[in-house]
Amino acid sequence: MKQQVTFLKSGEVTWVSKSGKSQDRQYVSKGTEMSLKVESDYGGNVELWDGNWSIIMPANNIKVGK
Repeated sequence: MKQQVTFLKSGEVTWVSKSGKSQDRQYVSKGTEMSLKVESDYGGNVELWDGNWSIIMPANNIKVGK
């Protein structure tokens, strides 16, 4: 289930395709909100999916929910 995710820091993130064969670097501004699926915690990191692309980032760089 997708949840509202707010990015708490600005910076470049690397999105990886579902197949793992493609990457796309994008700049995300602090306060950007996206509807993403939040996957399990990986030692303080979370994996965020938009359905086709994912990123793994520190859990303290995002806020889940409103």
